[in-house]
Amino acid sequence: MRAKSPSGCQVVKKDQKCAVLRAFVLRSLESRRLSGADCSSICLVARSLESPAARVLASLADEIAALRINVRAVITAIDSNEFGGDSTVKLCAPFTAESTRVVHDARLYDAHEQLILDDATTWVGDCMRREPSKTDAFERFAENCAVSTKWSQQAFNSLWRAGQPAKFDATPNVGIAAMTDALKAIAVPGQSVKEVLLNSATRH
Repeated sequence: MRAKSPSGCQVVKKDQKCAVLRAFVLRSLESRRLSGADCSSICLVARSLESPAARVLASLADEIAALRINVRAVITAIDSNEFGGDSTVKLCAPFTAESTRVVHDARLYDAHEQLILDDATTWVGDCMRREPSKTDAFERFAENCAVSTKWSQQAFNSLWRAGQPAKFDATPNVGIAAMTDALKAIAVPGQSVKEVLLNSATRH
């Protein structure tokens, strides 16, 4: 039986990881824009807002806001006092205190990060145990696969219920800001999302 997801597991070079993931997210955003579908949430499970998937969403905060999409995120407490009860994280759009929760459970060390972009598009990647700056090579891109999205959404909902509301530290996060600027530089200023996608598809 042929899998519904044409891309499946991929191995990419570390320095290409964010660019590849960003193009993947842009495809979903462009699809939403063209379809005019009701704007549901993007759901993220990540080690922290320093993780590649979170940084990619931060670099696309303007595009996400323009489509009126709410980003819901569940992050671990690995980077906030080692599960010691501290739920404070650095503020970074498009993440808000109302839509971000922290899970204090050491079992998440062995989980993988995931990103649910729409009803049939998901990404699964780095192990939570891996430091964001040392991302591993595992990634799975699932497009046009409602089954994968269903299972991922169920997992996200369970983690969301187990999480605690995040308390944001308003101190600017220089690391996230620098990476966001670098990711934004992938696109030429003034380009539409469609043009960015076309360039991403033809870039070698």
